[in-house]
Amino acid sequence: MFYHDCLPPASLRADVCVVTPFELPDVRLVLETLRAGGYPYLHCGRDLATAQAALTELVRRTRQPFGLAVTGNPAGLVIPDQVTRVLLPWGTDDSAVPPGAERVWQVTNLPDAEAALGAGAAIAVKGNDAAGRVGDESTFVLFQRVLGLAGERPVRVFVHGGVGVHTAAAYLALGAAGVHFDSQIALLPECDAPAEFKAQLGRLSGGETTLIRGRRVLRWPTMPKPAADAPLEPFFGGLDPERHLIPLGQDIALASEFLGRYGRLDVVLAAIREAAYGHLRQAKHTPALRAHSPLARELGVTYPLVQGPMARVSDTPAFLAAVAAAGALPMLTIGMSTPETTARLLADTHETMGDAPWGAGLL
Repeated sequence: MFYHDCLPPASLRADVCVVTPFELPDVRLVLETLRAGGYPYLHCGRDLATAQAALTELVRRTRQPFGLAVTGNPAGLVIPDQVTRVLLPWGTDDSAVPPGAERVWQVTNLPDAEAALGAGAAIAVKGNDAAGRVGDESTFVLFQRVLGLAGERPVRVFVHGGVGVHTAAAYLALGAAGVHFDSQIALLPECDAPAEFKAQLGRLSGGETTLIRGRRVLRWPTMPKPAADAPLEPFFGGLDPERHLIPLGQDIALASEFLGRYGRLDVVLAAIREAAYGHLRQAKHTPALRAHSPLARELGVTYPLVQGPMARVSDTPAFLAAVAAAGALPMLTIGMSTPETTARLLADTHETMGDAPWGAGLL
Protein backbone atom coordinates (compact mmCIF):
# COMPACT_ATOMS: atom_id res chain seq x y z
CA MET A 1 0.00 0.00 0.00
CA PHE A 2 1.36 3.42 -0.94
CA TYR A 3 0.86 6.62 1.02
CA HIS A 4 2.04 9.43 -1.22
CA ASP A 5 -0.57 11.82 0.17
CA CYS A 6 1.56 12.82 3.15
CA LEU A 7 5.05 14.06 3.87
CA PRO A 8 7.80 11.44 4.34
CA PRO A 9 8.47 10.65 8.00
CA ALA A 10 11.98 10.66 9.47
CA SER A 11 12.19 6.89 9.01
CA LEU A 12 12.45 7.37 5.24
CA ARG A 13 15.68 9.27 5.80
CA ALA A 14 17.15 6.43 7.85
CA ASP A 15 20.02 4.45 6.37
CA VAL A 16 19.37 1.18 4.61
CA CYS A 17 22.85 -0.34 4.54
CA VAL A 18 24.24 -3.34 2.71
CA VAL A 19 27.34 -5.09 4.06
CA THR A 20 28.90 -7.33 1.42
CA PRO A 21 28.03 -10.90 2.53
CA PHE A 22 30.29 -13.74 3.65
CA GLU A 23 32.83 -11.22 5.00
CA LEU A 24 34.32 -10.87 1.52
CA PRO A 25 34.81 -7.90 -0.84
CA ASP A 26 32.16 -7.51 -3.55
CA VAL A 27 32.75 -4.42 -5.68
CA ARG A 28 29.75 -5.00 -7.90
CA LEU A 29 27.36 -5.18 -4.96
CA VAL A 30 28.73 -1.92 -3.53
CA LEU A 31 28.18 -0.15 -6.85
CA GLU A 32 24.67 -1.57 -7.24
CA THR A 33 23.80 -0.53 -3.68
CA LEU A 34 24.88 3.01 -4.48
CA ARG A 35 22.72 3.00 -7.62
CA ALA A 36 19.77 1.73 -5.57
CA GLY A 37 20.13 4.56 -3.05
CA GLY A 38 21.44 2.49 -0.16
CA TYR A 39 24.63 2.88 1.83
CA PRO A 40 27.13 0.09 1.09
CA TYR A 41 29.91 -1.32 3.23
CA LEU A 42 32.67 -3.10 1.36
CA HIS A 43 33.84 -5.89 3.63
CA CYS A 44 37.62 -6.02 3.34
CA GLY A 45 37.81 -9.73 4.23
CA ARG A 46 41.08 -11.14 5.53
CA ASP A 47 43.45 -10.72 2.60
CA LEU A 48 45.08 -7.31 2.47
CA ALA A 49 45.96 -7.44 -1.23
CA THR A 50 42.43 -8.44 -2.25
CA ALA A 51 40.91 -5.71 -0.09
CA GLN A 52 43.25 -3.06 -1.48
CA ALA A 53 42.49 -4.12 -5.04
CA ALA A 54 38.76 -3.86 -4.35
CA LEU A 55 39.16 -0.39 -2.83
CA THR A 56 41.24 0.74 -5.81
CA GLU A 57 38.60 -0.50 -8.25
CA LEU A 58 35.79 1.21 -6.32
CA VAL A 59 37.59 4.54 -6.32
CA ARG A 60 38.12 4.17 -10.06
CA ARG A 61 34.44 3.41 -10.73
CA THR A 62 32.62 5.80 -8.41
CA ARG A 63 33.09 9.09 -6.63
CA GLN A 64 30.27 8.45 -4.18
CA PRO A 65 30.98 7.80 -0.49
CA PHE A 66 30.84 4.27 0.87
CA GLY A 67 31.73 2.37 4.02
CA LEU A 68 34.33 -0.22 4.93
CA ALA A 69 33.63 -3.24 7.15
CA VAL A 70 36.51 -5.02 8.88
CA THR A 71 36.93 -8.00 11.17
CA GLY A 72 40.21 -6.81 12.66
CA ASN A 73 42.70 -3.98 12.61
CA PRO A 74 42.65 -2.38 9.12
CA ALA A 75 46.31 -1.35 9.45
CA GLY A 76 48.12 -1.56 6.14
CA LEU A 77 45.12 -0.63 4.03
CA VAL A 78 45.29 2.61 2.12
CA ILE A 79 41.78 3.86 2.86
CA PRO A 80 40.51 6.49 0.41
CA ASP A 81 38.69 9.66 1.43
CA GLN A 82 35.48 8.25 -0.06
CA VAL A 83 35.22 5.89 2.93
CA THR A 84 32.97 7.85 5.26
CA ARG A 85 32.27 5.07 7.78
CA VAL A 86 34.19 2.09 9.12
CA LEU A 87 32.21 -0.78 10.67
CA LEU A 88 34.36 -2.71 13.12
CA PRO A 89 33.89 -4.96 16.18
CA TRP A 90 34.04 -3.19 19.52
CA GLY A 91 37.51 -3.46 21.00
CA THR A 92 39.29 -3.56 17.65
CA ASP A 93 42.36 -1.36 17.23
CA ASP A 94 40.94 1.61 15.32
CA SER A 95 44.14 3.62 14.99
CA ALA A 96 44.18 3.05 11.22
CA VAL A 97 40.69 4.52 10.72
CA PRO A 98 41.04 7.85 8.86
CA PRO A 99 40.21 10.93 10.96
CA GLY A 100 37.33 11.89 8.67
CA ALA A 101 35.60 8.51 8.78
CA GLU A 102 32.85 7.75 11.29
CA ARG A 103 33.40 4.71 13.48
CA VAL A 104 30.41 2.36 13.74
CA TRP A 105 31.15 -0.09 16.53
CA GLN A 106 29.66 -3.54 16.14
CA VAL A 107 28.43 -4.87 19.51
CA THR A 108 27.14 -8.35 20.30
CA ASN A 109 26.35 -8.04 24.01
CA LEU A 110 25.22 -5.48 26.55
CA PRO A 111 28.58 -4.85 28.29
CA ASP A 112 30.22 -4.04 24.94
CA ALA A 113 27.27 -1.85 24.03
CA GLU A 114 27.61 0.07 27.29
CA ALA A 115 31.31 0.65 26.66
CA ALA A 116 30.71 1.68 23.04
CA LEU A 117 27.93 4.07 24.04
CA GLY A 118 30.35 5.67 26.46
CA ALA A 119 32.73 6.29 23.56
CA GLY A 120 30.07 8.41 21.88
CA ALA A 121 30.36 6.80 18.43
CA ALA A 122 27.62 5.10 16.45
CA ILE A 123 26.99 1.43 17.19
CA ALA A 124 25.53 -1.49 15.26
CA VAL A 125 23.68 -4.06 17.36
CA LYS A 126 24.50 -7.51 16.00
CA GLY A 127 22.37 -10.33 17.36
CA ASN A 128 22.76 -14.09 17.56
CA ASP A 129 20.84 -14.53 14.29
CA ALA A 130 23.45 -12.63 12.25
CA ALA A 131 26.45 -13.93 10.32
CA GLY A 132 29.95 -14.10 11.76
CA ARG A 133 30.83 -13.05 15.30
CA VAL A 134 27.71 -12.95 17.48
CA GLY A 135 26.59 -13.02 21.10
CA ASP A 136 23.87 -14.95 22.91
CA GLU A 137 20.86 -12.66 22.47
CA SER A 138 18.72 -12.20 19.39
CA THR A 139 19.03 -8.92 17.54
CA PHE A 140 15.58 -7.72 18.58
CA VAL A 141 16.09 -8.41 22.28
CA LEU A 142 19.59 -6.91 22.32
CA PHE A 143 18.43 -3.86 20.37
CA GLN A 144 15.71 -3.08 22.92
CA ARG A 145 18.16 -3.47 25.80
CA VAL A 146 20.68 -1.19 24.09
CA LEU A 147 18.04 1.45 23.37
CA GLY A 148 17.11 1.46 27.04
CA LEU A 149 20.77 1.79 27.93
CA ALA A 150 21.31 4.63 25.45
CA GLY A 151 18.49 6.68 26.94
CA GLU A 152 18.65 10.26 25.72
CA ARG A 153 22.26 10.09 24.54
CA PRO A 154 22.61 11.34 20.95
CA VAL A 155 24.14 8.09 19.69
CA ARG A 156 23.01 6.48 16.45
CA VAL A 157 22.06 2.82 16.88
CA PHE A 158 21.96 0.55 13.81
CA VAL A 159 20.55 -2.98 13.63
CA HIS A 160 22.41 -5.92 12.10
CA GLY A 161 20.88 -9.38 11.93
CA GLY A 162 17.49 -10.98 11.31
CA VAL A 163 16.08 -7.93 9.52
CA GLY A 164 13.43 -8.24 6.82
CA VAL A 165 11.31 -5.69 5.00
CA HIS A 166 8.63 -5.44 7.67
CA THR A 167 10.91 -5.83 10.69
CA ALA A 168 13.07 -3.06 9.23
CA ALA A 169 10.02 -0.81 9.39
CA ALA A 170 9.49 -1.81 13.03
CA TYR A 171 13.12 -1.13 13.98
CA LEU A 172 13.04 2.28 12.32
CA ALA A 173 9.77 3.12 14.08
CA LEU A 174 11.40 2.15 17.40
CA GLY A 175 14.25 4.57 16.80
CA ALA A 176 16.95 2.69 14.90
CA ALA A 177 19.19 4.96 12.82
CA GLY A 178 19.27 2.35 10.09
CA VAL A 179 19.41 -1.35 9.27
CA HIS A 180 22.22 -3.53 7.92
CA PHE A 181 21.65 -6.36 5.44
CA ASP A 182 24.10 -9.05 4.37
CA SER A 183 22.94 -12.72 4.19
CA GLN A 184 19.42 -11.63 3.22
CA ILE A 185 20.56 -10.23 -0.12
CA ALA A 186 22.99 -13.04 -0.98
CA LEU A 187 20.77 -14.53 -3.72
CA LEU A 188 20.02 -11.29 -5.53
CA PRO A 189 21.66 -10.87 -8.95
CA GLU A 190 23.68 -7.89 -7.73
CA CYS A 191 25.61 -10.14 -5.34
CA ASP A 192 28.67 -11.47 -7.13
CA ALA A 193 28.78 -14.91 -5.44
CA PRO A 194 29.09 -17.88 -7.85
CA ALA A 195 25.80 -19.18 -9.27
CA GLU A 196 26.44 -22.72 -8.01
CA PHE A 197 26.97 -21.47 -4.48
CA LYS A 198 23.82 -19.34 -4.68
CA ALA A 199 21.89 -22.42 -5.78
CA GLN A 200 23.06 -24.20 -2.63
CA LEU A 201 22.03 -21.26 -0.46
CA GLY A 202 18.63 -21.08 -2.15
CA ARG A 203 17.69 -24.42 -0.61
CA LEU A 204 18.36 -23.29 2.97
CA SER A 205 15.66 -22.54 5.53
CA GLY A 206 17.81 -20.72 8.10
CA GLY A 207 18.46 -23.68 10.35
CA GLU A 208 21.56 -24.77 8.47
CA THR A 209 23.98 -22.61 10.40
CA THR A 210 26.04 -23.38 13.47
CA LEU A 211 28.13 -21.57 16.05
CA ILE A 212 31.86 -22.18 16.18
CA ARG A 213 33.56 -20.28 18.98
CA GLY A 214 30.96 -17.54 18.88
CA ARG A 215 30.83 -17.22 15.09
CA ARG A 216 27.75 -18.17 13.10
CA VAL A 217 28.72 -20.01 9.92
CA LEU A 218 27.17 -22.28 7.31
CA ARG A 219 26.76 -25.83 8.60
CA TRP A 220 27.87 -28.31 5.95
CA PRO A 221 28.25 -32.11 6.18
CA THR A 222 31.88 -31.98 5.06
CA MET A 223 32.76 -28.57 6.49
CA PRO A 224 36.16 -28.06 8.14
CA LYS A 225 36.34 -29.06 11.78
CA PRO A 226 39.18 -27.05 13.34
CA ALA A 227 40.86 -28.52 16.39
CA ALA A 228 39.95 -26.85 19.66
CA ASP A 229 43.37 -25.22 19.92
CA ALA A 230 43.69 -24.32 16.23
CA PRO A 231 43.22 -20.71 15.08
CA LEU A 232 40.03 -20.12 13.08
CA GLU A 233 41.20 -17.33 10.80
CA PRO A 234 42.86 -19.60 8.20
CA PHE A 235 39.51 -21.31 7.62
CA PHE A 236 37.76 -18.08 6.55
CA GLY A 237 38.10 -16.20 3.29
CA GLY A 238 36.39 -18.34 0.65
CA LEU A 239 33.10 -19.87 -0.49
CA ASP A 240 33.99 -23.55 -0.71
CA PRO A 241 31.93 -25.14 2.11
CA GLU A 242 34.29 -28.11 2.21
CA ARG A 243 37.36 -25.93 2.76
CA HIS A 244 36.09 -22.76 4.37
CA LEU A 245 34.04 -21.60 7.31
CA ILE A 246 31.51 -19.32 5.61
CA PRO A 247 29.88 -16.58 7.73
CA LEU A 248 26.13 -16.93 7.25
CA GLY A 249 23.21 -15.72 9.33
CA GLN A 250 19.95 -17.45 10.12
CA ASP A 251 18.44 -14.62 8.09
CA ILE A 252 19.52 -16.48 4.95
CA ALA A 253 15.96 -17.79 5.26
CA LEU A 254 14.82 -14.40 3.90
CA ALA A 255 17.06 -14.54 0.83
CA SER A 256 14.75 -16.72 -1.28
CA GLU A 257 11.79 -14.48 -0.52
CA PHE A 258 13.79 -11.39 -1.40
CA LEU A 259 14.71 -12.97 -4.73
CA GLY A 260 11.27 -14.37 -5.51
CA ARG A 261 9.17 -11.41 -4.41
CA TYR A 262 11.41 -8.46 -5.28
CA GLY A 263 13.97 -9.82 -7.73
CA ARG A 264 16.42 -6.90 -7.60
CA LEU A 265 18.25 -4.96 -4.93
CA ASP A 266 16.71 -1.60 -5.85
CA VAL A 267 13.22 -3.08 -5.46
CA VAL A 268 14.15 -4.53 -2.05
CA LEU A 269 15.44 -1.17 -0.81
CA ALA A 270 12.37 0.61 -2.17
CA ALA A 271 10.12 -1.91 -0.41
CA ILE A 272 11.91 -1.30 2.89
CA ARG A 273 11.46 2.45 2.62
CA GLU A 274 7.85 2.08 1.56
CA ALA A 275 7.17 -0.25 4.50
CA ALA A 276 8.80 2.16 6.93
CA TYR A 277 6.47 4.87 5.64
CA GLY A 278 3.31 2.91 4.89
CA HIS A 279 3.22 0.74 8.00
CA LEU A 280 3.61 3.79 10.21
CA ARG A 281 0.82 5.62 8.39
CA GLN A 282 -1.38 2.55 8.56
CA ALA A 283 -0.74 2.13 12.27
CA LYS A 284 -1.67 5.77 12.90
CA HIS A 285 -4.87 5.53 10.86
CA THR A 286 -5.85 2.09 12.17
CA PRO A 287 -4.37 1.62 15.65
CA ALA A 288 -5.12 -2.11 15.76
CA LEU A 289 -2.91 -2.65 18.80
CA ARG A 290 -4.50 0.04 20.93
CA ALA A 291 -5.90 -0.84 24.35
CA HIS A 292 -9.50 -2.04 24.42
CA SER A 293 -9.71 -2.41 20.64
CA PRO A 294 -12.63 -4.46 19.26
CA LEU A 295 -10.50 -7.62 19.20
CA ALA A 296 -9.22 -6.96 22.72
CA ARG A 297 -12.80 -6.61 23.98
CA GLU A 298 -13.76 -9.81 22.21
CA LEU A 299 -10.86 -11.67 23.83
CA GLY A 300 -11.54 -10.12 27.21
CA VAL A 301 -8.06 -8.61 27.56
CA THR A 302 -6.56 -5.13 27.56
CA TYR A 303 -4.51 -5.45 24.36
CA PRO A 304 -5.28 -7.47 21.20
CA LEU A 305 -2.20 -9.64 21.69
CA VAL A 306 -2.08 -13.42 21.89
CA GLN A 307 1.03 -14.98 23.42
CA GLY A 308 2.12 -17.88 21.23
CA PRO A 309 2.46 -21.21 23.05
CA MET A 310 6.12 -22.08 23.67
CA ALA A 311 7.38 -25.46 24.80
CA ARG A 312 9.15 -25.39 28.17
CA VAL A 313 8.17 -21.73 28.59
CA SER A 314 4.40 -21.31 28.63
CA ASP A 315 3.67 -24.65 30.29
CA THR A 316 3.94 -22.90 33.68
CA PRO A 317 0.79 -21.33 35.14
CA ALA A 318 2.82 -18.52 36.72
CA PHE A 319 4.10 -17.51 33.28
CA LEU A 320 0.54 -17.34 31.95
CA ALA A 321 -0.49 -15.23 34.92
CA ALA A 322 2.29 -12.75 34.16
CA VAL A 323 1.18 -12.49 30.52
CA ALA A 324 -2.41 -11.91 31.61
CA ALA A 325 -1.34 -9.27 34.12
CA ALA A 326 0.41 -7.43 31.28
CA GLY A 327 -2.84 -7.32 29.35
CA ALA A 328 -2.46 -10.04 26.70
CA LEU A 329 -4.13 -13.41 26.17
CA PRO A 330 -1.85 -16.20 27.46
CA MET A 331 -1.66 -19.62 25.82
CA LEU A 332 -0.80 -22.78 27.74
CA THR A 333 1.52 -25.17 25.92
CA ILE A 334 0.07 -28.68 25.84
CA GLY A 335 1.69 -29.91 22.66
CA MET A 336 1.77 -33.73 22.75
CA SER A 337 1.54 -34.13 26.53
CA THR A 338 0.04 -37.30 27.98
CA PRO A 339 -3.57 -37.20 29.19
CA GLU A 340 -2.38 -37.25 32.81
CA THR A 341 0.04 -34.33 32.30
CA THR A 342 -2.57 -32.40 30.35
CA ALA A 343 -5.18 -32.85 33.08
CA ARG A 344 -2.75 -31.63 35.73
CA LEU A 345 -1.69 -28.62 33.63
CA LEU A 346 -5.27 -27.62 32.94
CA ALA A 347 -6.26 -27.90 36.59
CA ASP A 348 -3.24 -25.96 37.86
CA THR A 349 -3.70 -23.24 35.25
CA HIS A 350 -7.41 -22.91 35.99
CA GLU A 351 -6.66 -22.49 39.68
CA THR A 352 -3.94 -19.90 39.01
CA MET A 353 -5.80 -17.88 36.38
CA GLY A 354 -9.18 -17.71 38.10
CA ASP A 355 -11.62 -15.79 35.87
CA ALA A 356 -8.93 -14.39 33.55
CA PRO A 357 -9.19 -15.70 29.97
CA TRP A 358 -6.50 -18.01 28.58
CA GLY A 359 -6.07 -20.55 25.83
CA ALA A 360 -4.11 -23.70 25.01
CA GLY A 361 -1.87 -24.79 22.16
CA LEU A 362 -2.18 -28.33 20.81
CA LEU A 363 -0.27 -30.42 18.28
